[in-house]
Amino acid sequence: MAGAAVLPLVGLVLAGAGQSEVAVVERSGHLLAVTGSPYVTAPATVADFNPYLPGTAVFGVLPGDPRWWLGGAFVAALAVARPRRVAPLLACPLVALPFAVGGVDLPVAGLMCLGLALAGRGRPGAAGLVLGAAAALKWTAWPALPVALALVAARQGG
Repeated sequence: MAGAAVLPLVGLVLAGAGQSEVAVVERSGHLLAVTGSPYVTAPATVADFNPYLPGTAVFGVLPGDPRWWLGGAFVAALAVARPRRVAPLLACPLVALPFAVGGVDLPVAGLMCLGLALAGRGRPGAAGLVLGAAAALKWTAWPALPVALALVAARQGG
């Protein structure tokens, strides 16, 4: 886990290198703090465009590099969902790469997993809150909502 995810993350943060997503999250956080909106009022270039929903800007408001918070949210969500082991997931290249370079999809995926786990355990209120948080980050979380509803319906017998 350390060699696949943590060391590359530390190296990239120290070098100031990462995906363009990191700059988008930082800028949207700054705009949210200054103007109350994470979006450029009149985008003129591609760099002005923010493809994420407003919840993602929170990771740019928090102190330090957003990659720490993005990765931390993923790990925390999985830890709460209680898979058998989180460390092997972080060592998987499909997770380690976005963890190191600043993938915005990681907290979304982690919250989706947690929300579905809660729905499957018969905790619809908690599942709704967690999936709502995921849906506020990126629209790719929205397909998990009908799945959670089906889980809750099956769990509650209707």
